[in-house]
Amino acid sequence: MRASHTTVSISTTLNWVHASALTRLAKGTKVNTTDIEENQEVIENPTMKLR
Repeated sequence: MRASHTTVSISTTLNWVHASALTRLAKGTKVNTTDIEENQEVIENPTMKLR
């Protein structure tokens, strides 16, 4: 059950990152590489809370 929850968390995080990037691109802004690195840390540590 624990592993399943972790998988869901990672999936949700990836979807959030993807949506965030699309939103920024739609606004015509460049994606900040620092934000990507921070998001990557969240993906690697699924227990971390999204800000």
